[in-house]
Amino acid sequence: MENNRQSTEKTEIIGNLFETINYSSKEQLNLFIDNMNQDQAWYCLKQAILSCHNRGVFTLEESEAVSKSLRLLLT
Repeated sequence: MENNRQSTEKTEIIGNLFETINYSSKEQLNLFIDNMNQDQAWYCLKQAILSCHNRGVFTLEESEAVSKSLRLLLT
């Protein structure tokens, strides 16, 4: 039972990036960032842009430019 409790505590989410990439420790976050591959980098950029849009960071014109850019890059 003690091992199960420790296992559960280790997987507790302490934060997330862009509301999609969860991490359970600063070390795990650093490993993700340090070992990021190209697909993960594209995913992070896409999620960052979507997160900014959802938070109202972009003007309407900027949103359209970003949207078109994403469509061109991801298709």
